[in-house]
Amino acid sequence: MLEALQSLKIQHDDSKPLEQQLIHVVCIPSLKENNQNNTENFSKRRILTKDVNKKWTLKGFYHKADIHTADGSCYVGSRIDSELYGYRYGTKEEAEQLNFVLHVT
Repeated sequence: MLEALQSLKIQHDDSKPLEQQLIHVVCIPSLKENNQNNTENFSKRRILTKDVNKKWTLKGFYHKADIHTADGSCYVGSRIDSELYGYRYGTKEEAEQLNFVLHVT
């Protein structure tokens, strides 16, 4: 995504934060919605995946994947779907904010 932004395949819009622009690029808006980033749309917006059989939502990506941190810790939440979303990288603070707990093996 950053390469596409740098090569101007994606037009940079200084009026919006970069992270909002990147989310806009990778998400498919619901056909009934106007592609707005509000709470309702956040749970409905789909993310493009390499496997067309996997249906990821933006909310699922952030809330249903395990969180692995730089120190090798793994945090899990009560509503995770590791089979579909696997894990993503994040921070201890982010995991705690989502009420995830440290997974001890």
